[in-house]
Amino acid sequence: RIKSDNFIDILYKKLAKTQFHLKDYASSEKNYELYLEKVPDDIDAWIELGETQRQAGLYQKALKSFEQASSLDSSNDLANRSILETKNNILSIYSPEKAQSEKNEHAQENLRKALDMTIKYMTPEFMQGLKDVTVQFGETASMGGTSNIAQYENHKKAITISNSYIYAAPQVIAAYLSHESVHAHDNDAYTSIREEQDAYQVAAKFWMQNSNGVKDPEMDYAVSLYQQSPSKLNDRVAEIYKLRDPEIAET
Repeated sequence: RIKSDNFIDILYKKLAKTQFHLKDYASSEKNYELYLEKVPDDIDAWIELGETQRQAGLYQKALKSFEQASSLDSSNDLANRSILETKNNILSIYSPEKAQSEKNEHAQENLRKALDMTIKYMTPEFMQGLKDVTVQFGETASMGGTSNIAQYENHKKAITISNSYIYAAPQVIAAYLSHESVHAHDNDAYTSIREEQDAYQVAAKFWMQNSNGVKDPEMDYAVSLYQQSPSKLNDRVAEIYKLRDPEIAET
């Protein structure tokens, strides 16, 4: 991450982020722009500015911001999928039906590619146990005000990937499918610290073998911990899930 030594610059970025969460998009955009005048190589800030503009309906400006982020790092999946999603937003203004059709086709093809990757990575015996599980894009539950990237619902026998990941690289989607497949394979409605640790380790190992240079903050962080030692990743997972649910079972 790019860091500025100027305290005022950092305040602009923090203020912009706060204003975004308050949905004061005009003020947020202004402060991101002030920050980026001084720190133009901050990829995260360009992406955050683009998302601010996209939420405000300023799609052409958002597209330029995302493209600037991608020009700084073409492997950044968030920048790249934001470009594709914003182009679909622009298309929806002129041709809503065509935009929806394009999005549906992209979702189906992307999910097919991600499933192929997951099936090739997992053992046939493991995948046999998931033959009745549905995999789909859709709305996911929120935890702490943030929607889950992916989730498994035992009563539906379904793994759902957040709609916000429709335009993600297939290997990103596959990493989350591999995570949720551990929960699906357990075949009950409950999770535990151990189950989450197992799922994160499977996803981290998948990502190490299949990322192919694509950068995803969540997966990259999990891998960085795993490479230090599996126990480092396990400790962090335990810490996060105990904060979310103090009553969560160990096993």
